[in-house]
Amino acid sequence: MKIDELVIIGDSAFSEKKINRKLKKVHEKRWWRFWTRSKYFPKQFEEAKGELITAYNDEGYRDAIVISDTVYVNKANPEKGVIVELNLYEGKQYYHRNISWSGNYKYNSEILKNALGITKGDIYSKSKIDQRLFGDPSGADLSSLYLDDGYLFFNIEDVEVLVEGDSIDLEMRITEGPQATIRKIIIEGNTKTSDFVIRRELRTAPGNKFSRSDIIRSQREILALNYFDQENLGVQPIPNQETGTVDIKYTVEERPSDQLQLQGGWGGRIRNARGDVGGFVGTVQLAFNNFASRRMFEPGAWRPVPSGDGQRLSLAFQMNGVGYKNFSLSFVEPWLGGKKPTSLGLNASYLVYQNINSIDLYRNSIFNSSVDLGRRLRIPG
Repeated sequence: MKIDELVIIGDSAFSEKKINRKLKKVHEKRWWRFWTRSKYFPKQFEEAKGELITAYNDEGYRDAIVISDTVYVNKANPEKGVIVELNLYEGKQYYHRNISWSGNYKYNSEILKNALGITKGDIYSKSKIDQRLFGDPSGADLSSLYLDDGYLFFNIEDVEVLVEGDSIDLEMRITEGPQATIRKIIIEGNTKTSDFVIRRELRTAPGNKFSRSDIIRSQREILALNYFDQENLGVQPIPNQETGTVDIKYTVEERPSDQLQLQGGWGGRIRNARGDVGGFVGTVQLAFNNFASRRMFEPGAWRPVPSGDGQRLSLAFQMNGVGYKNFSLSFVEPWLGGKKPTSLGLNASYLVYQNINSIDLYRNSIFNSSVDLGRRLRIPG
């Protein structure tokens, strides 16, 4: 069924254009709207109504509801489709007035007020309150003050204590609880990568105070290894309020990290008295990004190469006809000694260059090698 017409009754706060934008999955059939469907689906219609009311709530219309809705066939022209009709009650727009605090001992009310970032006269929005309390993606919400300082058992509840006219007074009721110490780190799901490769990237360690920002940083560091699936990385704190400790479980899922690069063609032509001499032109490169040199003498580890220790081994061969060949090998240990992120790099290459003319064959061979030593910057930490 096509939607021939969308009728909104009782709307005054939002423009028709804004309402249509909020009803993302409910569109009138128009010849110029070729990029989206205009079909009526009951499930999508219910979702669209919820999204519309959420949009009203976010603009301070906390009492907004859909009084009624109906869908009926256009009797004047049944083949055009159905008419969707919504009857709204918007209510009044509310604003913040007074915000009081209770149960806070670690931080005074002024610090918490600044962290909340909501002042008198701001439009009342429950979703904004929740975001400023718990859900800021940048970690700048109020709960970060406590959760980054070990207060894992912290909780805060916003309570409407007075609604007067278009103004709302809130009381923020806080339960701080004790600080939690990390007891144990659990790692699961790594079938190929060794535990120590993951543990050395973590900012959380047994004996440290619980910190949400350290957990977020640890997640980023694990993903930066490029050994694990981003969608399936999980972190689960397992608290024990009786002992004031918490276990943190990291769950990972391995993904392929090795690389094979092939490029090729025919060319590299050199003209001489005997005619044109050419050959293969291209590159073959193998990169093992999770190599384990300590397992090289284990027969069962060659599947196809020893892996799991986070080392990088690269083999490459380049050729440009008969005139140029280059063999290279590089190896990187990112944590020399296993205690600090000091990297050791070993590089070697063998280059052969030859020039064919009518009289002689000139051939030059060059062998290069280098050793690199590097340290990870402490700033930013």
